[in-house]
Amino acid sequence: MNRFYFKLIIISIFTLFTVFVGVKASAVNSAELAKEVTIYRDTYGVPHIFGPTDESVAFGLGYAQAEDNLPRIHRSLMEALGRVAELEGSKENINRDYRVRLLNIPQFAWENYDKIPSKFQAVLEGFCQGINFYLQKHPDRVPQGMTEVKPQEIITLTRYTVIANFVLPWRTMSEMIRLHEPKGSNMWAIGPKRSANGKAMLFVNPHLGWDGLVQWYEAHLHSDEGWNMIGGTFFGSPVIFLGHNETLGWSHTVNAPDTWDIYAVELNPDNLQQYRYEGRWRDIKSVKEIFRAKTESGFFTSEETLEYTHYGPVLERRGMRAYTLKLAGWDDVLALYQWYRMNKAKNLAEFKEALSMLAIPMFNCVYADVQGNIFYLYNGKVAHKSEQYDWREIIPGGTRATEWGDYLAIDELPQVLNPVSQFVQNCNSTPFQTTLNGNPNPEEFPRYLVGEGMNMRAERARQILEADDSITLEEFKRMAFDNYVLLAERAKPDLIKAFSDLPETEKQKYPKVAEAIDIIEEWDNEASKDSIAMSIFHYWAQIYRSTVKRDEPLKAIESLKKAIDELERQHGTFKVKWGDIHCIKRGDKEYAIDGGQGSYGILHVIGSRRRGGKWYAHGGHSYVMVAVMSQPIEAYSIFPYGSSRIPGNKHYADQTLLFSNNQFKPAWFTKEEIMTNLEEAYHPGE
Repeated sequence: MNRFYFKLIIISIFTLFTVFVGVKASAVNSAELAKEVTIYRDTYGVPHIFGPTDESVAFGLGYAQAEDNLPRIHRSLMEALGRVAELEGSKENINRDYRVRLLNIPQFAWENYDKIPSKFQAVLEGFCQGINFYLQKHPDRVPQGMTEVKPQEIITLTRYTVIANFVLPWRTMSEMIRLHEPKGSNMWAIGPKRSANGKAMLFVNPHLGWDGLVQWYEAHLHSDEGWNMIGGTFFGSPVIFLGHNETLGWSHTVNAPDTWDIYAVELNPDNLQQYRYEGRWRDIKSVKEIFRAKTESGFFTSEETLEYTHYGPVLERRGMRAYTLKLAGWDDVLALYQWYRMNKAKNLAEFKEALSMLAIPMFNCVYADVQGNIFYLYNGKVAHKSEQYDWREIIPGGTRATEWGDYLAIDELPQVLNPVSQFVQNCNSTPFQTTLNGNPNPEEFPRYLVGEGMNMRAERARQILEADDSITLEEFKRMAFDNYVLLAERAKPDLIKAFSDLPETEKQKYPKVAEAIDIIEEWDNEASKDSIAMSIFHYWAQIYRSTVKRDEPLKAIESLKKAIDELERQHGTFKVKWGDIHCIKRGDKEYAIDGGQGSYGILHVIGSRRRGGKWYAHGGHSYVMVAVMSQPIEAYSIFPYGSSRIPGNKHYADQTLLFSNNQFKPAWFTKEEIMTNLEEAYHPGE
């Protein structure tokens, strides 16, 4: 036999043996981990995962998530890898895949994986093993095309979630210039002196969609290595992103720090693959990528070129200019590790030490602990930059003058610790009005650092927190679902005056408007289910805002008439209760719901879409928790739906009625509480 072919056979046999042994070892290791882990499901289906090591509870979390929503894990991973067009085709998904890979979201996860500490690599690997163990045990439930999940893919997913959905949720370069409008969320903490029970209290309230990539999942992780954390995470994530452990808790809201810039560079007319920098031409790096998209007849494959300058990816070319992105922490893979350290922090010093990594490039943070500390941080990975430029606009490239310096350290970011007012809050608002006194001074920070101002939700939060200097737990819970419409308080006087100022002959043209004005004038400004005025106000605001660019009294009245006409057309009368047209639906269950759009200055934020004559909720209050920083911590939480995303499962919609009535369920934390309220206990695979 030819020696070359003999070598090939030997190599092939060795390779097959190695793969077989690797798979076998992985399966054995998974089976051993499964025996170590116990998943306790409480009566709401929330998984409380106990194990001897952090790796083992991560294994249990991966398995539990796969039980409750495996298709979402698969879809999220494909999005993050820039391969979602392989699942669903469409031009939009092809463009999404292109953006993902242009930003090197998956590429850097693989290239920099070794920078992750080995202890956390074990956690990542355990999490993947948990998902993969479920795939092995339930092959009939595996989504088409899903294969074994790798740790690098989990890092990719976090990079994608943070970068492409929060830092840069863009579709075109033109949209990026308008991206400094943050998504919504509320959070606050009160200190012991403002609390009736003498304990600090924390309010957790992210506003995200109830389905899709960033839908929340509640879980409790408890290892003998000191990881004991309950709260919200996303499907495909191995750590808790917000909630509490044994001694402290925190929440996040989206903020808008200056974490990225667009540079305009001059192209070489003799070589369009070069750009000018400091009087010399530099090469634009080109990378070929293969993209696949599902079609009716199979798959369409195309090769695309991704381009990069030393700043970062080239977003587009216009004439003799290229526009290129520079992004803070572009190649960073340590965000999950930072959240892991936050999960395991035991006190404020350890928590701030974790925050100082700045691997999480954005998000406000509000914190409270059992020692009575409350703390706010305007978190952001932002570089020192020249104050001579407007960093919210396109920046001239090609010069060292516009290069970034070192990143600001945590002590250089706006923050508030234990203010005299005994509260801190943030509702996607400026850090400079976090509390009543002791706020950060804007003159002490770079002008480009903060991208947001004050908003009505934050104003309302300050109002209710300032008004009560001895807040009980029940009052704290009610604040979470505060339905007061601050916009109505401000708009009503002008609307009423606009109608009052009309000549009597004009008023006679609007007989139903007069009646509606009376209803609005008597309204308590609450977006409650039984409010007729809220229905009228909502329809009026939708019409008036969409057609009028500035205050015009007559058009306000005309908009009110149109609102009345629309309500009558859809419902036969304009006197419709808010709860009759504002609903939450899950499966075949439909419930009336309070609240409304955050832009109305309502803290109880419910995003909704109109279908026929009703507005169906789809986002807003997506995971709500209140926690008393006692020992042990006492917490309550609620989801719009339930722990399972599988139709027919008893926990698919078992929290919906509670949620629609502004009520909480207990977030059981101690072993005694869990066992008292236990539905089932099992090892993964059983």
